[in-house]
Amino acid sequence: MMQDQITFTWQRGANAAQQAMMTARALAEHLNELMTRLKPLKDDWYATGSSSAQSAQLAEARMNTAMTDMTEVINRLGATVGSNYEDAADLDRKMAGWFA
Repeated sequence: MMQDQITFTWQRGANAAQQAMMTARALAEHLNELMTRLKPLKDDWYATGSSSAQSAQLAEARMNTAMTDMTEVINRLGATVGSNYEDAADLDRKMAGWFA
């Protein structure tokens, strides 16, 4: 007779959390690289004081704030998920002995 089983790999959840944090970090790094490469163009444009340059500066500031906030949310979420998976895996190991 076949027994019903539930199989779950705790490490996959922890890996997903870590991957989310790594992706957030990579996204921030790519954005920083893009902004560095655009700096000469931005500096010239912003120096004109035109209304489009002022709008672009405001949009850039909002984008930077949003990027910082998004990275923080992803990192907190990843840390929380990772911690929860570690706690669940510990509990699973403790409970395994109860049913052996």
